Amino acid sequence: MSGRSAVRHMASAGEPPVVPKMAVRKHVQPSATPPAWRPRRMHRALSLTPFAVPVAEYLFAGTYLARGMGSPPDIVGIPLGVVVQTMLLAWATLGAVLVWRARSMPWATWALLIFAPLAIVGLVFAPAVVMLMANIG
Repeated sequence: MSGRSAVRHMASAGEPPVVPKMAVRKHVQPSATPPAWRPRRMHRALSLTPFAVPVAEYLFAGTYLARGMGSPPDIVGIPLGVVVQTMLLAWATLGAVLVWRARSMPWATWALLIFAPLAIVGLVFAPAVVMLMANIG
C-alpha cells in the first residue's frame, strides 16, 4: 500500500487521518543543476574603478584634466582629450557590463583583467599625451 492509499484507507475507517512517517520529507533533495554563478562584490567594485579615475582627476588635479581637454588638437571640432576620454570610458563600460553579466568566475576575471587596467592607465595618461601633442605640433 502506498502512502496516500494508506492515508485514505485509515480516513475511510472513521479514524482521523494519520500520515505515515515515510510521507514526511525531512531533507530537501538538491536540484540537478547548480545555481548560476553571480559576480562577487569584489568583481563588481573593481569593474567600476575606471569610473572613479576621472572624478579623482577632477577633484585632485583639475588643472591637469582641464589642460588635457583643451582644444588645440581636435577631431572635427571636438577636443582630442574629450574624444579619447569618451572612448576610454566606453571601453570601461563594456568591461563593467561583461563583468556584471559573467556566468563564471574565469570569465569575470578575464573581463576584469582585460578592460579595467587598460582603461585606468589610459584615463590617467591620456591628458598628458594630448598636452604633449599640443606642445609638439
